[in-house]
Amino acid sequence: MTANSNPSAELPIPEDLPPVKPPSVGFIVQLFVVPGLIVAAIVGIWLLFGRLATTEQDWRRQLVELQNPNEHRRWRGAMGLSQMLKADQDLGAGSQHLAENPELVTAIADLLSAEIQRNGQREEDLQFQAFLARTLGLLDTPEAMLPVLRQAMRPGVDREVRKNALGSIAVLVDRLSRRGESSTADLLAAEVIQTSADEDALIRQLSAYTLGLFDTASARNRLQVLLGDTNHDV
Repeated sequence: MTANSNPSAELPIPEDLPPVKPPSVGFIVQLFVVPGLIVAAIVGIWLLFGRLATTEQDWRRQLVELQNPNEHRRWRGAMGLSQMLKADQDLGAGSQHLAENPELVTAIADLLSAEIQRNGQREEDLQFQAFLARTLGLLDTPEAMLPVLRQAMRPGVDREVRKNALGSIAVLVDRLSRRGESSTADLLAAEVIQTSADEDALIRQLSAYTLGLFDTASARNRLQVLLGDTNHDV
């Protein structure tokens, strides 16, 4: 058999073959772009849920550290949680709304309440209580916050803790008033009026400032009385 005996070489080329056309834009879109968009959407959803899961793990881990008996780890958790709350707050509408997370808010409120009841008088204990009272000002779940803030500003509690509790109440009252929820804020007016008669001039001063945020007749009347306070800073 010679080289020319290849059967395929002897087949004639049909003359009626259709012309070769380049692929259309629609075909390319279906073949490459659409699958690419689907993959991108899947990756985006995966990243979103991954971010949510990571955020939840992070604040839970900080909470665990916050309750650690080791002071260094406890303060590391405190700083980490504070930074997370502030960063989340700065994100605005795109945030994870950690300040409104009931589990997180309740955990911090319960921890402060337990610390006050334990009544530790070491400087580190009092600083930690003051930090927790101040952190509550970054949170936004009034029903979980109000009981412990009332507890933290009462006479007998350390001055720095009371000061930070009053500061958090002022922030909360202002926030609620801006949202038109003054009725919730007004529930605190009577207790702030009571602290405005405290023997400590600083507590009276902070109470007077906070009373200025209430839109109630009782708060205004008390402010009129405080104008005659013997301490001019009040």
